[in-house]
Amino acid sequence: MLAFLSRRLLPAAGDARGPGHATGTRWEAPPPSSNTRPRRRVPAGAEIVLRDHTGFVWRSREGSRIEAFSDAVFAFSLALLVVSTEVPGSVAELMTRMRSLPAFGLSFTVLVYIWYNHHIFFRRYGLQTPGIVALNSVLLFVVLVYTYPLKALPALVIAAVTGFGSDQVLVIRTMGEAKALMTIYSAGFGAVFLLLALMTGHALRRRGDLGLDAAEVLATRAALCAHLLQVGIAVLSMILLAVGPAIAPAGWCYALMAPVLMTNARIWRRRVAAAVAASSS
Repeated sequence: MLAFLSRRLLPAAGDARGPGHATGTRWEAPPPSSNTRPRRRVPAGAEIVLRDHTGFVWRSREGSRIEAFSDAVFAFSLALLVVSTEVPGSVAELMTRMRSLPAFGLSFTVLVYIWYNHHIFFRRYGLQTPGIVALNSVLLFVVLVYTYPLKALPALVIAAVTGFGSDQVLVIRTMGEAKALMTIYSAGFGAVFLLLALMTGHALRRRGDLGLDAAEVLATRAALCAHLLQVGIAVLSMILLAVGPAIAPAGWCYALMAPVLMTNARIWRRRVAAAVAASSS
């Protein structure tokens, strides 16, 4: 009877423990995408290990002052994207302002995308070195400056294509002015992801101090490659603006982002899977 109970209650050395399990003084929490709940309570005094949807260990569990300050800057940038904070005085004025919603939606999406990359970096690595503080400060400055072309260019494009919001966009008189606006937009976009690439490269150099495993090193390289690819797209856009007579090809460069980033993710995902398989064998 005692042997039967011991087999029922105590797992064998090689038994799977589910998505949430204790290992020594570390308690592995399930990734956010998991639909199962941990089967065991967190042991007293155990170190909780959180992972993102890719399995990358979060080395920053609570928001730091750097993250809080950064979030405040991103929130202020979102506020700058809003056309007006005043309540419309008539239905006609309300309808006029509603025309700017598609442009605001595009600008909002780009800014949230930048914020998400910033958020993932600090959650994964939790670095607060002087180098990261300096790079992050420059990044926030660029984000604030980038807000103005980010607000103007989508409104101009949507007004040209659909006519919505045509009375609320910048007045572009010459092709030179249109190219200047597009160049400023591409320069800001490229600068943002160049700074994110520099921050990711800094984390990669500190992989020993951070305790990154083989799969996490590859995931970091994948993020670095993705940032540099987006810098390359911005540079290509500026080159086309400088040498070409039209502005449209420079804008269509950004349509390359989705297939390029998806291909990059697919390539690195295979490498990460191979590294995980090699480490578990």
